[in-house]
This record gives sequence, C-alpha cells and structure tokens, in this order.
Amino acid sequence: MNSNFAYTFPAIRGVQAGREYYVSMCPLRLLPKLFEFDNEELVPELRAQRSINLSRVPEIARYIVANSDSYTFSAITASVDGKISFEALSTGSAVAFRMGTLSIDMNARFIVNDGQHRRAAIEQALALRPELGDETIAVVFFHDRGLQRCQQMFADLNRHAVKPSPSLNILYDHRSAAGGIAKHLSVTAKVFRNLIETERSSLSQRSRKLFTLSALHFAVSEMLSEKELEDFDRASKKCLEYWDVVGDLIPEWVHVRNGKMTAGEVRQDFIHSHAIVLQALGRIGRCIYKDETPNLPNALSGLARVDWSRKNIRQWEGRAMIGGRDSMTPADTIIQEIQELYCSDTIPWVVGYSGGKDSTASLQLIWKAVAALPKERRIKKIHVISTDTLVENPVIAAWVVSSLRTMEYEAQRQELPIHPHRLTPDLESRFWVNLIGRGYPTPRNRFRWCTDRLKISASERFIQELSEAHNEAILVLGQRRGESAARDKVMDAYSGSSRERLSRNANPRLSRVWVYLPIETWTSDDVWMYVLTEPNPWGVDNQDLFDIYKGATPDAECPVVVDKSTPSCGDSRFGCYVCTMVSQDKSMAAMIQNDEQKSWMQPILDFRNTYLTIKDWDKRDFQRMNGRIKVMNERDELIHGPYLQDYRATLLEELLRTQKTVRDAKVPGHDDIELIPLDEIDAIRRIWVEEKGEIEDLVPQIYERVFNEPYPGKPLEQHPLENEDLDLLKEVAAELDPEAADRLYRLTRNLLAVQFQSMQSQKRSLHLNRLDEVLKANAFRTEEEALAFALSHRDQIARDETIQEEDKELELIPLVEEEVEE
Repeated sequence: MNSNFAYTFPAIRGVQAGREYYVSMCPLRLLPKLFEFDNEELVPELRAQRSINLSRVPEIARYIVANSDSYTFSAITASVDGKISFEALSTGSAVAFRMGTLSIDMNARFIVNDGQHRRAAIEQALALRPELGDETIAVVFFHDRGLQRCQQMFADLNRHAVKPSPSLNILYDHRSAAGGIAKHLSVTAKVFRNLIETERSSLSQRSRKLFTLSALHFAVSEMLSEKELEDFDRASKKCLEYWDVVGDLIPEWVHVRNGKMTAGEVRQDFIHSHAIVLQALGRIGRCIYKDETPNLPNALSGLARVDWSRKNIRQWEGRAMIGGRDSMTPADTIIQEIQELYCSDTIPWVVGYSGGKDSTASLQLIWKAVAALPKERRIKKIHVISTDTLVENPVIAAWVVSSLRTMEYEAQRQELPIHPHRLTPDLESRFWVNLIGRGYPTPRNRFRWCTDRLKISASERFIQELSEAHNEAILVLGQRRGESAARDKVMDAYSGSSRERLSRNANPRLSRVWVYLPIETWTSDDVWMYVLTEPNPWGVDNQDLFDIYKGATPDAECPVVVDKSTPSCGDSRFGCYVCTMVSQDKSMAAMIQNDEQKSWMQPILDFRNTYLTIKDWDKRDFQRMNGRIKVMNERDELIHGPYLQDYRATLLEELLRTQKTVRDAKVPGHDDIELIPLDEIDAIRRIWVEEKGEIEDLVPQIYERVFNEPYPGKPLEQHPLENEDLDLLKEVAAELDPEAADRLYRLTRNLLAVQFQSMQSQKRSLHLNRLDEVLKANAFRTEEEALAFALSHRDQIARDETIQEEDKELELIPLVEEEVEE
C-alpha cells in the first residue's frame, strides 16, 4: 500500500456477487474511531444510510451495560472507501487462501451500511464500562464502489430483513415480565394448555390452536400493573387463578379442551378467542382485583350468559367486528375512513405531528391507509408539519428531528406523497430574542406572549398559504376527547358540520380549513395498544417513544398548537423547557431522575428553575415597553414592564454558561447542542444597541467571558463613544442626582444613541419620533414619582387607553369589510 499507516485485522475472505468481502473481529473500542458520523445534515439522496435515531441509542447502550455477561449483537456491515489489501496465510490450500490479514489505509472512509445504532450504543456503553472495549464484534467489510452502490446495499439489507412475529419475540424474550407470565400461563393454565400458538401471531384455518402468545401477552399486560409484574410468583398465581375461572365460564373453550369441538370451529363461529376479547377480559380482571379478595365465580358469572356467536352481529359490530369481519382494533375502521376521505376530493392534507403518541398514532393510520391504495390513486399531497419552538425539551426535539428525517427518506422510498416539514418561528418571534433581547417578562397567565409567536404563527402561516393556493385544506390533528375539559371544549367547537367527519375550523383565520380528528374517540390505552402492536411504517421504533413517556410523565405530549384554546406545553406535558405556566418542569425532572443517561440535562433544568420561575418584580422597569405607566386594579402599585439591562445581561451570560456546561459533558448526540443559536444572539445584540440605545454593546463582552474566544457574530457599526466615556457619564450622573443616577445615565446615553443614529438617516421625522420615545421612557426619576403621577391622573390615563382601543377598532372596520367583500 502507498500509505505508511494502515489498520490491520485478522480476517476471512469470501466472495459474494462476484466480488470479494472480508469478515473480521473488531475490538469495540475501535468502532468509534473507524465509523464516524459526519453526514447527518446531508439530504437523503446524498447519504448511504438513514439518519441515526438518537433516542434509540441510550436504550441499546443500557441493554449492553445491564447485560454485559449475556448481550448479543449481529455483525456490522460496512463499505470501505479507500485502499485495501488482503494477504493470505498461504496459497497452498483453499482454507489458508481464505484466511489472512486485511490492511486498510488509515485515510480510508468507512460507511456503515447496517449497524449504525449498534455502533453508537457501543460508544455510549464504553463510556460507562471501558473494560468492554477489549470485547469484539464481527464486521463485514465490502470495498466501496461509489454512493449508488452503497445506497443499494442499504436498501437490500433492509428490504429483505424479515422481522420475527410478535409471538416468537415474546417466546424468546426472557427479560419481559409480562411475556414470562404469558409463557407460564400457556403451559400451566388449563384454559390455555396446548392451545397457544407460540410462533405465529395469526392462526390459519387448520390450526389446532385457539389463541396466540402475543394475544395472551397483551391480556396479561392489560390485567397487571408494572408494579404487580415485578413479583413473578404472586402475579402468575393471580393470573392462573383468574384465567382458569374465566375458562370454565366460556362453554366453547371447555368443549375444545374436552374434544367436543375443534379450535377451528370455535374461531370460525365465535369471537371470544379473538385478541381484542382477551384484552377486554384482562381489563375486567384488573377491575375485579381492585378488591384484594374477590369472589371470582360470582364476579364473572355474567360471562356464561354472553352470546359470543359471530351471528350476534348487532352486539359485536364496531367492537370486535367490522362489516362482519374480525377487527383487532378500531384502526381498520379508521384506515378505511381515511382512504375514503383521501380519495373523495383534491384538497391537500396537513397533518400535525408533535412526535408524541397521539400524533404518531394519527400519522401512522394515515400512512398505512395511503400506502394501501393503488399507486395511481396516491396523487394528493400530505404535508406533515412539526413546529419546533427551539426551546423544546432536548430529548423530545432530537426524537422529532430524527423521526422527520426518517419519514422523509421512507416516503420517497415507498413512493408516497408525504412531505415532512420542520417549522420554526421567525427570528424576531423567538423566545430568547423577546425575553433577553426585548426584555419581555417570562410568560404568565395574563401575559402568555409565547404561544402565538412560537407555536401558532409558523403553523398558521403554512396552513394559510396552502389553503389560499388550493382554496381549501384539511387539517388532521391527533386530539382525543377526555384529555382535558379545555381540549373537549375546543373539539366541540370543531364539531357540527354538514361535511361528514370533517368540521369547520374554530379559528376564524383558518376559515378555509377543515378539521379531521381520526382518533377523537380513542382512549390513551387505545393509542398505546395501537402504536406498540403495529409496526411504525416509516421505520422508527415506537417502543423508544414508549420508553420516553415511561421515563417522564405518562400520557403527556405537547400538541401541535393552531389556536390559543389549545393547552399550553406546561401542566406536566412534554414541551418547552422554559415554560413558566407551571412552577416545575416535571417531565424533564423525571427524565433526569429515572435515567442516569439523561443527567446531562440537569444544568438546563437548574437554569430554568433559578432564572425563569422566580419573582422578578425588582428586575423589571416600572415603566412599560412604550414608556407608559399603569396602576394595578387590585392595589395601588405600578404594573412593571420589561427586564432591566443588568438582568437581561445576566440571563444571557448564564444561558451561555449552561450551554457550555452541557457541551463540555460531550454527550453523544448532544455535544454540539445550541440552547441559543448565534443568529438569535446577533438579534439580541442589535436590539440592545439599535433599539434600546444600550451602546455599551455588552454581547461580545459576555460571549468572550464565557467562551474565552472572540465573538463570532455579525459586526455592528461602532458607536463613537468608548466605554471609558460611558463610565465617565455614569460618574457625572451619580454626582448630579444620586437618587436617580441610573435613570439619568440611561436618558443621556439613549439621547446620544438616537443622535448618532440620526446622523446615518435622512428622515427627520423618524429622528424626532425616536427622541420622543426616549423622553417618554425616561420621564420619571423614580418609581415613587411615577406612581404618584399615575394615581393622580388615573382616570385620565384610563380614558386615553379607551380612546386608543376604540381608534384601533375603527381602523379595523375597513379591513373587515374588505375581507367580507372578498
């Protein structure tokens, strides 16, 4: 080889499709060095693998660490873009010719075709258990033949992978508590013995089995809580007792055991061996055992009187049957309904996707419905929108971004008209730009300024543009009744339409948009049952989603917000970690507490609790943003306005320090995290200097203090006053008026800033307006002086505000008339 440095591996040479490949044992500690992820931001067509799903990696890493004496991994498949050579041990025999040393140039690039999540999880596991680094994993090396060949390898490896059935997975999984009890029941309970199919999850007509192991597993999970599953002996005893009583009360089950009927006859004529019936019976068991010593024969006696016959269609239609056929869940009905709606017109669809369980279930139903249509009928675009506020819980944000990337790739591969969009707020609407830049106080019930700017505007603008281009649009939301009284009220507003299953939007700004709620009547249990039993069609693992919920707060997600009636991301929901609508971010706190791998978020939680949830009255100006003063209705105190300069500077510095702390922890997948991106810091700097006249220009100084490097942002026009001049101005202000030195300094500094700006502008009226604003904003020396003025002029101030509101309403009349006329 030309290079003096190379990786060498003992390897076996083979031939496949006419070209050589090599199998070697690679030490685990070498994997992160060989296989680096450097193409995450490339579009799918320029990659040779899917984007890594960061939320899956910690779970796999925990599996390795927790089972270090029994974990099992299949080989990683990789392509080598570079020089390789193979030196056989000998040419004297066929065996020796195939065995030898593989040398790969250290400048070569390695591309993982299969196994990238294993590789990432191994890296995380090594951080916790370095001694695992000497263990090995098989790696299959192919010589790279270009991007197209690599992409084909990825497609071939994944297209022909056959997943085992759920029943077989349960049979072979010795770590699942519910699966263990289901297997135990299949051999000990007389009702199930010899009647459980353990390899398949569906039964043929000729099968002698009455139930599947996967159906029994779901029934056990429905009956027992997580805590009950921890005690195997007690839980299995309870299940054995319960199911044997149930089995004696269903005559046909007894007949099968006694040989009077065949399993096929029972499945053909009755519905009680159906998975959904076993699940319902499991739920009944959970209710009955709320009494610690239930009388089972008495409590279950009604089962003997149930007509389980398929001929009893009036009873079972819509519950366990659809159109006279079996239905595992209500999903079949919804999928059929989606297909009918999709094909009924040319109106484009917009699907709200937050990454939570409800929006996942809704999108999964739509995906499967459209994928089942003939290709020539998949002509209408489906836009999947997810609004990232840029202050989301980092774990959830990473999950959503990864899911959208996978979704985009799979939609193209499956030739589906599904188009994911990650929406973000405009720069001027973002949280830190308004909180730290303009000084808006943290959101609260009476001043919830964040929802419209961060959530509503981006999604509303997208939907409006789409509906205007096509005259109408259909908005699909994963909302369910029973989530909250407020949500039910909004859904009532959506209902009552002449168009079957579609409702007019309650938001007047989206009057051309229909609303469709496919899982409106589902319960939380229905949603989980569906997403955990049905494979995700775009390839993410819904078990990872379940684990995220389990690690935080159950049954909570931040919805796609399209109107202000939608609940905030607070109230123990996944959402913005900066949300102050509640006192605690319970989901993030629970994640940190329940999972050591997520402890890196502790500095973020500490920042929120220290700087965003405190009483901030003393850190805010006693005048409003526009310079006005206003007295509270309840007591004679001024309503304070924006944060003062010192506190805004403190917020920025502490936020940047938090970002640096998280980055320094070098958590895989989050080592380049941006709590506040550079374009927002630039916007804050511009607002401070140009809008607020704070010509000290503190942003570069703060940045350099935190990171010990020059500020990399956009340059601003330098003000002629140096910091030494401003320090002198402070001293003079303190001598002239010690009590109001800060106000006097601010007034003088801001007037100088306006004067400097006027030198760059030819608009005299603009200059005069700015001078007027500065004078109004600094009209009072002290808060006491402003309060005395406000109390003595309270009635006049109220009248002025009323007149201003009426003037605004009058200005709107021509606009409303024009809209009506259109």
